[in-house]
Amino acid sequence: MVASEDFLEAQRTIHRFFHCLDGREYGGLVALVADDGVWMRQGKELRGPAAVAEALRTRPADFTTIHVVSNLLLDGDEARLAGTFYATVFAHSGETPDGPIAIALPNVVAIYDVALRRGGTWLIERLASRRLFQRAA
Repeated sequence: MVASEDFLEAQRTIHRFFHCLDGREYGGLVALVADDGVWMRQGKELRGPAAVAEALRTRPADFTTIHVVSNLLLDGDEARLAGTFYATVFAHSGETPDGPIAIALPNVVAIYDVALRRGGTWLIERLASRRLFQRAA
């Protein structure tokens, strides 16, 4: 059984990761990745903070996302945790209007597998997703 303080701290790491991604705070996101951590992103293995930072530099400036993270389940001990969660993703390409961006449905609902290890705080050791639902074209 995961101690509640470990669960909450690990949850905070996951939420902060996606908050930084959506807010384009890439330095904060990279700080959450273990030195040998792997993020499987768009079919590519990004190994370590430098590879993650390089991939994010190519992210289009006019691409806006919101990841809604839910249903987090974690198991492990005081050194390592592993689990799964859902992410509902809303995305928009192009100029952002002054008001809300019009949407019809989420773009994607994905299931993420995550592994974290303690490194002072909880760091992402591995993050990978598979799409369960995708908006029809």
